[in-house]
Amino acid sequence: DDKRALQGLAEAADKSFQACLAAPPADAGEDQEFQMELAQVRRQFQVRDVPSDIFQRKVADWYEMARRRESEHLYHACVHPGCSMDNWILRIDFESKYRPQGLFTWLCRAGHRNSVLPSQSEINQANRNIL
Repeated sequence: DDKRALQGLAEAADKSFQACLAAPPADAGEDQEFQMELAQVRRQFQVRDVPSDIFQRKVADWYEMARRRESEHLYHACVHPGCSMDNWILRIDFESKYRPQGLFTWLCRAGHRNSVLPSQSEINQANRNIL
């Protein structure tokens, strides 16, 4: 499976990187290259001390982000910039708890007020009532 293969590569990269940290290359040219790679890893991952499982963590973070992105369509997102997906409401929960009561607004878990447009059938019904 692709996920296990990528996790295996990350584990191998961590072991290799830790081995180089424990015993830096003796050759001046190779050591200079390794120091440049170390600086790049620190800069790229924004760490001073490189954790022993940095690549495995990054792969796990990437898979979590991909999993969340796959399920975004199941939620009504909070309109507040930067509000975490953990605070959003499932569309099915909104449809079962709010719409039947004629409500089109909801509060996310962080307390931000959000609104959802009425469905097309609700708009059509309101238009028929007006006419």
